[in-house]
Amino acid sequence: MQDQLRALISRHCAWLTGQVSEIAAALGALQAGSGEPRDALRQAIELTHQISGTSGSMGFAEVSEAASDLEYHLLDVEAHGLAIDASETARILALFVALETVSSGLRAERSSLYDADLSGLMRARGED
Repeated sequence: MQDQLRALISRHCAWLTGQVSEIAAALGALQAGSGEPRDALRQAIELTHQISGTSGSMGFAEVSEAASDLEYHLLDVEAHGLAIDASETARILALFVALETVSSGLRAERSSLYDADLSGLMRARGED
């Protein structure tokens, strides 16, 4: 079971890289004003929400927290219809860079679950 968990955590690390790249693209479109800005904003919100939840579940609290910070700020922008001027763009970028920093080069071994003792869970399920 431990090997399966470690494999799942490793897949999450690979998935995370792609998700962060997609957020970068959405924020770039938002900043450039290309396409529909609200669609780009909504996409960035959805991606950060996914990262926050799954990273927390995979034992990456720092990544989850950084994604939540960005998500909640973007939700505030969306809810209040705030203009995305230079100062707002700088705030969004700073939150994104924080997410990018904690997620870059993420390794499965850094997960709080990587070396979790699952023996009690296995015993409870009758899987000695």
